[in-house]
Amino acid sequence: MQRRFFLKSTSAVLMSAISPGIYPNFAIKSTIEWSHGMKPLYCLAYIDPEYKLHKGQESSIAKYPITVIPQESSSKYYRFRKKLAGLNSQQKVLAYQMTLDENGLRGPGHELLRKVNNSWLTLPGGIIPTIDIPSGKVMKRRIYDPRDEEFRQRFVEACKLLVNKYEFDGIFLDNCTIYGRFANVPYLGSSLKQGLQQLIQDVRSALPDTILLGNSRYNWKGLNGEMNEGRPKELSKEVAFFSGHVKPHINMYQYYMKKSNDVLVAEQNFRLAIANQCFFGVAVNAQTIKWFDFFDKVLSEYEIV
Repeated sequence: MQRRFFLKSTSAVLMSAISPGIYPNFAIKSTIEWSHGMKPLYCLAYIDPEYKLHKGQESSIAKYPITVIPQESSSKYYRFRKKLAGLNSQQKVLAYQMTLDENGLRGPGHELLRKVNNSWLTLPGGIIPTIDIPSGKVMKRRIYDPRDEEFRQRFVEACKLLVNKYEFDGIFLDNCTIYGRFANVPYLGSSLKQGLQQLIQDVRSALPDTILLGNSRYNWKGLNGEMNEGRPKELSKEVAFFSGHVKPHINMYQYYMKKSNDVLVAEQNFRLAIANQCFFGVAVNAQTIKWFDFFDKVLSEYEIV
């Protein structure tokens, strides 16, 4: 009899002989061996830590093994990060970095990129297209061209700055994608994808040991993984094993609750994330961070190794 089969058979016999009344809590648990010893949870915390509607959430944020926060370097964000580190020194803190979208966000990485003024995606005829960004009112933003050498160099500098000077554990690349209206154009789409892939590989070469995650439907070589943001039906396809990812592999699934008491559906989505070997994030919005009781309930069914 093979040893593996023998052990399984012996375990089954022992379990049948144990009285539930004597060992009421004894059970063989499923294992989570893909989360690198961490609870498979993260939070998006896009907050102003001293704004009255956002402040006081550090204790909740610090419970998560991974968090994504603004990259701002002002004194209030210094105090914010220092408090998080005091509450959980093992937490991985990732800087939020917009990838190709023009933006007015604060932070050393974004500010460095704004020095690039001649790298916009330009269509035949000299047309510089824009995308609509809903932010209270719709704002039209240009898009950086990932094929542009100056932009790629500056982007790498921005990422290095965040990691080497401001000591972030990693970078979360938001909108790490080529928008469909451009991706579906023959030749242009494939050329832009190649440009973005080269950009990511340039960052990886500059920061070989840094956690790099992207908000994207695509799989990108050089990232540790991507985030699926509210697309449960596409989750299994999007997070299927991809050999181009860098270890440690970290895929993410974000579920936005319809309302604050949407916990039953949120729990179902947590189970979906675990079934697909994804870290799970959940909130009503990225400014309200809570630690939900169902996290511990679901994780009590597993052994994290």
